[in-house]
Amino acid sequence: MSRKNKENKSLPSTDLVETVVGEVIGDSSEDRQVKCILLWMLGKSPLEAAKLCGYHPAYGYKVVRMYRENQNLRARVAQIAGTYEDRYLATARLRLAEIAGIEAGALKRYKENEQLAIDKPQLLKHLKQAAGVLNDDRPGPQTIIQVNNLRELMVGINQKINERPE
Repeated sequence: MSRKNKENKSLPSTDLVETVVGEVIGDSSEDRQVKCILLWMLGKSPLEAAKLCGYHPAYGYKVVRMYRENQNLRARVAQIAGTYEDRYLATARLRLAEIAGIEAGALKRYKENEQLAIDKPQLLKHLKQAAGVLNDDRPGPQTIIQVNNLRELMVGINQKINERPE
């Protein structure tokens, strides 16, 4: 398997990356450079990123070089990509897609080999909890001990011990 194939398997789908970048940056033509850089940061080659932004493919390498050399451009990318809410939603969407793919593959293996469900039931339990069919594991009620009450108890025990005739 070539290196390129290995890299592509670990990345989310192109449509998902484009959707996420589109949500974070919008469709403003002013921010095409930033969009190109974000696509590159999410695993696209500079050539692919440039094509997706409407640039000549070779311009992708120039945009990446400008990003590395131009502090103002880096600051603009950080400002656009740095909003907590957008970044969180974008990252969550990417991670959920990856996790769903992994779980789907694991579930397929469970269907092929039912013994796995008996030997390793954790995945099925997790899927049921995620679907809302099974409650999450939560510890039972905890006893709360007040420190002042504990001190009074210890003083009382100590007095009883001292009062006992020997």
